[in-house]
Amino acid sequence: MSSVLSSTSSVDHGDNVTIGGVSLSVDALKVLAGLSLQPAQNGNVSGGSTSSNLSPNTSTHPSTAVKPEEPPLREIKMHERLYMSQGFLQVIIEDRTAAEDKAYKFPSFFVQDSPWFTKRFLPVPHGTQTVVFDTEADDIKTGEFEAFLCVLFPKDFAHGDLSTQSQWIAVLKLATRWSFQSIRDLAITKLDSIVSPIDRLELARTYEIRAWVDIALEDLCKRQQSPSLPDIRRMAHTDIALVWFMHVSRPPTQLRTAIGAWRRNALRNAGQADAALLNADLAYASAQPRAPEAQPGLHRTWLSPSDYWDGWA
Repeated sequence: MSSVLSSTSSVDHGDNVTIGGVSLSVDALKVLAGLSLQPAQNGNVSGGSTSSNLSPNTSTHPSTAVKPEEPPLREIKMHERLYMSQGFLQVIIEDRTAAEDKAYKFPSFFVQDSPWFTKRFLPVPHGTQTVVFDTEADDIKTGEFEAFLCVLFPKDFAHGDLSTQSQWIAVLKLATRWSFQSIRDLAITKLDSIVSPIDRLELARTYEIRAWVDIALEDLCKRQQSPSLPDIRRMAHTDIALVWFMHVSRPPTQLRTAIGAWRRNALRNAGQADAALLNADLAYASAQPRAPEAQPGLHRTWLSPSDYWDGWA
């Protein structure tokens, strides 16, 4: 600043300084000198003008993040069947003929359609309930239970895991016992096309498949040969009597109509019923393993013809 004053300025006697023909007071000159020496802030100061380095989109105010508005909480409704909130069911099958017992564990949700299970085991939200079956006392084998579980938890959803008659009979047995109606219907459908007439008749009597009874009896009556001894051991007395009568009489009418007529007449004609029951009794007795003291004709288990045939009215 001193070099500027020496070449272009002069001082008068009234404490004024003349710069470039302009007279300024000393105080004004001090102010101007202070501005020219002050460091630039937020830009470069040169020749009394400033240039800012801020971009046009830069705000000089501190930025504040705007939080998006949160949506209101919605009510969630649990599915009444497919929300599996229950715990687990563990099934242990004690097999005294094997070296070890077997245990199975699965969500108890899968037995909720069974009145047999729901009456005995209340669903719990957490934890595990245990059911123990004995192979002899409860008449259940591990293979049968595994076949039943394969229906609930198949590996092959397209074709299923079961393919044999014995497997589907096991499913029918347990589904009937435990009142799984839909699984029972499935087993009946699968067995319908693969069972023999004598198998159909035995299953119909054992598991109360009434629609199968007449179909099986009709097929047995159509045979040219009489039932074999192994077949007779699997037949009820009434069925043996009916098949025997149809083979002897060979009715000319339709076989199913003749079967129904024979049942009705058996009630009205005690003599015919007695004769049929007697022949059935002899056939049944000859087919059964007998003790040395047993005699033919002593194996009747009914009270009277009318009592025995009451179900055929």
